[in-house]
Amino acid sequence: MGDEVRAAIYCRVSTEEQADPDKPSLDKQRERCEGYCTAQGWELHKVYNDAGVSGRKDDRPAFNELMEDARAGQFKRFVVLKMDRFARRAKVALDFAYGFEELGIGLAFVENNIDTSTPMGKAFFTVAAAFAELESDEIGNRGKDGRKGSARNGRWPQSKIPYGYAKTTCKLPDPCDHDKNNNCQVKGRLVEDPETADVVRRMYDMADEGAGIVAIAARLNEAGVEIQSKRTGAKIQGDHGWQGTVVWRLLTNERYIGKAVYAGVEIKIPALVTEEQFDRVGAAMTRRRDDAPKRTKRVYLLQHLLRCRSCNGKLMSRVWSAGKRRYMCSYKVKYGSKGGHEGVVWHIFADDAEARIKKLIQDFMADPENAASRLEVYADQIDTENKKAKAELPGLEKRLADLAKQEDNIVKKVAAGNITDAMITNTMQEIDKDRAGVAARIVELKNVTDFDKNTLRSEWAREMVKNLRNGAKLTQGYSIDWREFQKPEAKRFAPGIKAYIRSFIDQIWLEPDGSLTVEGPVQVSSSSS
Repeated sequence: MGDEVRAAIYCRVSTEEQADPDKPSLDKQRERCEGYCTAQGWELHKVYNDAGVSGRKDDRPAFNELMEDARAGQFKRFVVLKMDRFARRAKVALDFAYGFEELGIGLAFVENNIDTSTPMGKAFFTVAAAFAELESDEIGNRGKDGRKGSARNGRWPQSKIPYGYAKTTCKLPDPCDHDKNNNCQVKGRLVEDPETADVVRRMYDMADEGAGIVAIAARLNEAGVEIQSKRTGAKIQGDHGWQGTVVWRLLTNERYIGKAVYAGVEIKIPALVTEEQFDRVGAAMTRRRDDAPKRTKRVYLLQHLLRCRSCNGKLMSRVWSAGKRRYMCSYKVKYGSKGGHEGVVWHIFADDAEARIKKLIQDFMADPENAASRLEVYADQIDTENKKAKAELPGLEKRLADLAKQEDNIVKKVAAGNITDAMITNTMQEIDKDRAGVAARIVELKNVTDFDKNTLRSEWAREMVKNLRNGAKLTQGYSIDWREFQKPEAKRFAPGIKAYIRSFIDQIWLEPDGSLTVEGPVQVSSSSS
């Protein structure tokens, strides 16, 4: 047969497939491929194994090594068991195939009976690659639908167990409930893990007493509290003990008041802390974050208050040129010319913006009667928005429940064979799209219109009006030039003046024409330029 043909064998299994007895293991793939090479009279160069690697990725450790050897001319045939072991995306498969073709290497798929060294083999390869991607997509959709079904039945749909919880297991015949098909109705639900649930409660208690996230993390580490549950394996992150960012995530996650959502489906889980404590801790964490001194040489008094009207992005504080402080649209800074904003103002000098806001606050304080009137309007607006939002929420939540019922009906039709694959796909896409819109609106009403925060704000405004009507005067507050706060010795006053500004202003918008629109008690809806 002339010169000896050297062949490289490639084997792959994903993380899920490693535990699936129905999927060919790395050893079985190697045996089949070695037999194929022997039958073809090819000499084996090397076997390359990728374990726990997705076929949808184009970056794989063993495959990368294989490609380096291919470029070095160490083999002339590439052998793999079948297409889905090679790639599960048509584009990835074709890109790899063209790369091998340029190197003069033929591809052989044992089970698919494909050899790309022939024109017919190339054609079959393209078709097989498309079907491999289709199969992968269908598997993903079935898995997603299965997890949604688990969530609707109250079971935790993800393999990772949240810190503070444990998953129930089935112990036949008692105490589990089983349906007529002997499917467990209890297994997979979240319950408290005594070991880690107490740790979560301790964290909330410490935060409620005034401790910050770094201090809480330090106390847990000093006490030798493990970040991973020895009993359930539930783990937060990392292997270096508790950190402030980890504590922050636990103290701001609604899961711990019994609210959990997967793909728009609400899951009932036990609450570890009360909603009242969760709200108190959340408010305290937000105040700490906003008022914390930043590691910067300069003070930005309007930090976290400014947004870009053109894209709704936050304005970041930065010294851009000539040592001047600016507030700049973070989206524009990040994406440059690709970030849009042509013909609109997307940044403003900090001295200019702070001077405008100072003038608004001074004017507000100078006229107590006008201040009282504005505060009344502000409080009325908050109350009206809250009433509208609370009236809209029940309908949206009912709509979510109706969509879940529609999904259940589709599942029943599938089981009965009364619906085609095309109808399933179209209907499920419409349901998912509708659910996403409803869920987004609910989040908007619950988060943007923060009832607890706005109720307190409304009460504060009405109390202020009452005091002003009774003859009280607003203090002048920080009357010195705000630019004095850029001096190093005056930085210690910055948190105080930031808090002072935030007591009168909720949000500042940088308009496309460079004007500033202020929302809050100082100015409800007008511009200053």
